Amino acid sequence: MENKVFLVVKDAGGVQELVSHLELHEPPIGVRVVNPDEVDFDLVSQGDVVVIDVSQLGNRGGLILQELRRRNPSLPLMVVSDEVSPEKAVYYFNMGADDFIRKPYDTMELFCRLKARLRVANYVREIKSTELKKGRLVMNGPVRVGEVEVDFDRMVILKGDETIMLTPKEAGMLRLLYLNKGRVVPRAEFLKNVWFMEDNITITDRVVDTNIVNIREKIGDTGRQPRYIKTIFGVGYMLIDG
Repeated sequence: MENKVFLVVKDAGGVQELVSHLELHEPPIGVRVVNPDEVDFDLVSQGDVVVIDVSQLGNRGGLILQELRRRNPSLPLMVVSDEVSPEKAVYYFNMGADDFIRKPYDTMELFCRLKARLRVANYVREIKSTELKKGRLVMNGPVRVGEVEVDFDRMVILKGDETIMLTPKEAGMLRLLYLNKGRVVPRAEFLKNVWFMEDNITITDRVVDTNIVNIREKIGDTGRQPRYIKTIFGVGYMLIDG
């Protein structure tokens, strides 16, 4: 399936180099340039990644972000801005942005950042498709894990005003724990369902333990006696309600 990227910009000429990179990419990436004064929110919210140049948009940039986030909570939103203050970056993150790029930017860097967002979006789509085929629950929107919320679609942890990124493997492991809350998930099950060990990839159990340590750190479940992700020695891990 071809990915769809929307570029919401005032000056289409300023993104021609980026458009060329996207159009020449293999596999194909569909790209459409949209004037911020003529945003079709129903259409744009169905994209795989949206890049919004908020320069010269004033508060309208934040309003566009909010509306797109409202319509599609899992949509990756990247903001480009000529404002350099940390306060402005925080503002746009609070409005729903997943990434903030200051101008002038390097086109190749923006292209690579965009491709990274597409990799995450495609990974999430693949996981959802696999779970639907197996008749498993597919979660929409954030879920509660301990004292934080986890948005598996965006692969982020929402901790107060803080947004913490999860790696694809961390998100896959935490999702597996959540779907099996109250049941021990053996290390072999993580390797099979997250690392796809049936593809003959050689990975040791240690990589599971290392990722659990990282997940605990990100959800605030540290200390000598973790409250939410319990270690079942010699077997695996279990997610419980605190």
